[in-house]
Amino acid sequence: MEYTIADPQWSRFERVMDDFHPAYQLSKRIIRSPKISIGDVKRYAVKANVVQAGTAEAAAVMWKEYPGPEVLNLQAAPTLTSIPHFNVLLPAVGVKYMSGGPNTAVSLAYRMATKGIPIRFVSTGLPLDEDPEPMWRHIESLTGIKKRIPHVKMVSGHDRSQPLWLGENDVFFATAWWTTQMADHGLAITRPKKFIYIIQEFEPGLYNWSTDYALALDTYEMNYAAILNSQLLADFFNQNKVGRFPTPGFFESSAVLDIAVDGTKFYFQARTAKREKREWCLSSAEPGST
Repeated sequence: MEYTIADPQWSRFERVMDDFHPAYQLSKRIIRSPKISIGDVKRYAVKANVVQAGTAEAAAVMWKEYPGPEVLNLQAAPTLTSIPHFNVLLPAVGVKYMSGGPNTAVSLAYRMATKGIPIRFVSTGLPLDEDPEPMWRHIESLTGIKKRIPHVKMVSGHDRSQPLWLGENDVFFATAWWTTQMADHGLAITRPKKFIYIIQEFEPGLYNWSTDYALALDTYEMNYAAILNSQLLADFFNQNKVGRFPTPGFFESSAVLDIAVDGTKFYFQARTAKREKREWCLSSAEPGST
């Protein structure tokens, strides 16, 4: 999306600043289209270091040259090639870090595990808890699956000095914009060149215009299969032609989740003289937001 200001005084100011300072030209381009600016930086990083675009070397150069989430230290292990894993990239793996978004991703992946798919819950930002039992109990309570599935593991990639080994046939499941940047980087060493992206909100809207805004917006242009967590959100992405959604067939091929409500806790109850008359509002917010 690009923006223009139709003001003669502003136009004259722009012409003066264009001649006066190159930095102004750069900032103007970033403001008008953060998405295009991210692409410019990636192309410059590749060109400046004379490496081939789309390779692991190019990805490493891009992340060295440009600020953003620190990518995982991924390395392929031949011994893992024969058993592809579904790698769920979470900001952290532990009960105290679970909120609506991570819970949705964990619930989906654990249900996939019941179909025989090997799952790895990857903590990308923090170490695993010393005692994993509370997290396992949380998963069982969350999903209603009262058994420990042997081909589900918890691993940590937070220590970038240590490699996170994966098979070249592995698939990534991105759960937030910064883990999506990590998944996109990881495609350089896997045969599958597409990942799964669960979109739970329009994440650029959580930031002022900034590097984080641009990087979050950039993720919607990547090569992924989309899962959206409500029809309302799916319609927003489609109607506003966000990222790849204008591509013919992309919206139709995306999965949309129905919002799950526990009917034993949230249900309609007619007002009576005995019941106190209160109006309730159900809302959702990011952890730590005010």
